[in-house]
Amino acid sequence: MNKFNRYKWRHNYNVISGEPGPKIALSSNGQVWFTWTKLGAGAEFAFNKNNGNRVIIARLQNNKVEKMAEINCGRRYPHLKDIIVTDQTAISFWTEVIDNRSKIIIGSYGERKIIHLGEDVLDIKAELLSDGSIICGIILLNGKNTSLRFIRFKDVHQLLDDNIDKIEYIDDLTIDGVWSLSMESDDQGGLWVSYDSFIDSRFGVFAMYIDVCTNSYNKFELPSQGYATYPKITISKNKKVCVLWRQEKLWGRRVYDFMDKTQIKLAILNSDGIMSTEIVPIPPDEDGLKMPCNPVGIWHRKHLRVFYRIYRGAIRDVGETINDWGWQIYEMIRDAEGNWHSPVPVSIDIGYCDDSFEVVCPNQQELIGIYHSCSFDSNRETIHSSRINIAQSSNRPRSHKIKRKVREIEHILLSECDKEYNGSDRPRVDIDGGQLRCYWGDMHRHSNISKCIPEHDGSYVDHLKYALVSRKFDFYTITDHSNQIVLSEWERVLDLLDLSNQEGSFAGVYGFEHTYKGHQNFYFLDREAAEFGYRKLRHYDTLAEAFEGIRQAGLEDRIMIVRHFHADGLSYRHIMTKEDESAFNKSFDWAMEVVQTRGYSPRTINELLNTGLRFGFIGGSDHSRPPGHPKGGIGIYEQAITGAWLPNISRKSLFGAFKKRTTFSTNGPKMAIWMTVNGIFMGGEAQMQDRNEIALHIEPTTKVDEIRLIRDGQVVMVKSKFEDGIVDISFIDDQIDKDINYYYAKVIQSPEPGKDYPGIAWTSPVWISNIDK
Repeated sequence: MNKFNRYKWRHNYNVISGEPGPKIALSSNGQVWFTWTKLGAGAEFAFNKNNGNRVIIARLQNNKVEKMAEINCGRRYPHLKDIIVTDQTAISFWTEVIDNRSKIIIGSYGERKIIHLGEDVLDIKAELLSDGSIICGIILLNGKNTSLRFIRFKDVHQLLDDNIDKIEYIDDLTIDGVWSLSMESDDQGGLWVSYDSFIDSRFGVFAMYIDVCTNSYNKFELPSQGYATYPKITISKNKKVCVLWRQEKLWGRRVYDFMDKTQIKLAILNSDGIMSTEIVPIPPDEDGLKMPCNPVGIWHRKHLRVFYRIYRGAIRDVGETINDWGWQIYEMIRDAEGNWHSPVPVSIDIGYCDDSFEVVCPNQQELIGIYHSCSFDSNRETIHSSRINIAQSSNRPRSHKIKRKVREIEHILLSECDKEYNGSDRPRVDIDGGQLRCYWGDMHRHSNISKCIPEHDGSYVDHLKYALVSRKFDFYTITDHSNQIVLSEWERVLDLLDLSNQEGSFAGVYGFEHTYKGHQNFYFLDREAAEFGYRKLRHYDTLAEAFEGIRQAGLEDRIMIVRHFHADGLSYRHIMTKEDESAFNKSFDWAMEVVQTRGYSPRTINELLNTGLRFGFIGGSDHSRPPGHPKGGIGIYEQAITGAWLPNISRKSLFGAFKKRTTFSTNGPKMAIWMTVNGIFMGGEAQMQDRNEIALHIEPTTKVDEIRLIRDGQVVMVKSKFEDGIVDISFIDDQIDKDINYYYAKVIQSPEPGKDYPGIAWTSPVWISNIDK
């Protein structure tokens, strides 16, 4: 067996303040370069002026970090993507939102340069080829669709030239449906690319070798299972290629969970094809959790060194309590014989699950890495540090090998009942001389930014892929806890929602969850309202203060509130007291979350309706909690979504539907339902008649089993035994011996394929005017 040396890591040449996503690069002469982003001191939202955000370029000189450039950014937070080095010139690539368009920005030692593509940029990677040319792989996002395109510059001078009139894509190299990207060039002028793409109802991983002289390529689909994403590629000196990626059971079908049964998989290949694949045998922690993510590999001598983040939950006391939940970086080594050696931590610091460890090998003896880490107080309300760490390896004795215990991942197709709708086949209804169409989405989701159970909740990009590609939603919101969002996180999620937002195709809605008295979500129509929400609204102590602040800011029609008191077992009777008149305000309270993963509480919903309050019904899934989790979902309510009847899909029309209460909720299926009472569409007010006529229209995804009509909290009609397909029924309520306040309907359909519980939907109420009775 070849001699094997374990390395331990000496880190932090000095403490560097910085934000997530630092990058590292190596020049041809072995010089190590870094780039990272830094928020301006005391930065608040500043949409109309430069807020002090900047990109830093630095190098490692005599074991010291030497800052070489500090580039001022625009009004929005920069999203760092890559760095390349040519001789002594380092070029940083990032994206910024400018004029509501996500654009590529490059910066070196001078001012930044904007590359205008005319389309929104989700990601960009750049590689310096052996002939001195530069090739950029760019993921473009257009509504729900992505595409990978390539641009080539003949040299660094052309890239930095401000007089370039037109950027041209390499026409022969276009791949649709790509969401993440990794690239590395070889010394023969070729380029290796790895990416993930949605295929056959799942995400798969691909590798591609491109001959950039002829634009020809060989493409290989790597043998992945489940949800496979975030591939990273690295090349050895002898042209051996390694691709690492994260794969897990597909979320969205049975369990609403982004990180369940997570594994890291490895493929080794060359230009002729795949040589071998295997699971990296990462052992679980003491709690039995095994959720590794964002793997990165590097060939070092004859060994493959694999770095990954894995979830850790703990709280430690260092004079003040610090909440240490997060993702810690570990290293595993695969030796020349294919044996894996037990993992060791690179650092005790924690960070975000979608933030990789970046590493280079400047010589055969050492490795240099860079990563971001952070720490918060116990409630994640105050960030104590957001820092850049630079780590250097050193020798230590050899460690033991570990046995490979590989657990296969169950293959489950994503939502077979979900499909793309166009204008002609989307459910629709004619009302008041116009036509409304049915759209679906989830208005209440948390990412791993929220503290509760972040090991299950997934990153911002996970959510974007889920909403746009897997469930094919028409609208979506990430509602992290307002007291747990730092400025860079807030700006990043707003930018990603803007990238996906496209009028007529998809509405990416801004929002966060706040806890005044009970829980409530605030939603913002535009970025000015979102700025007010982050800067002011989340700091108010009571809802009365919040409502008054919104009024004074003139944002009544651009901010709405949706409550979910019942999620924590709080009684509406307790909350809705006369002493707390601000507990419900018709200027802002347009809808109520009547169902979510923690259940449905008809008693409290009816209690509140019986007081005379009016609100539309919506559904929101909240956290990704699988049934059986201590804070988990309740079987039948694994998911919860909202249906909305709109003239078209946009943020403005969605707000209009919430205000008019033309919404309904389901426990996951995309069934379409509406109800009228005496000809008045749900959400409206009908005039009382001697015989009230109720009409109900249902377009199920399976077969309707039962329909229930609720009047003032009591079931007054039950019907069952329906034929397959669309159901239209009418019901005459002539058993009227008292004033009536409202009607709504509950619909139950057979389970969708792969589920062991029925689909349930609830219409918004129709209220009754008793003036003429």
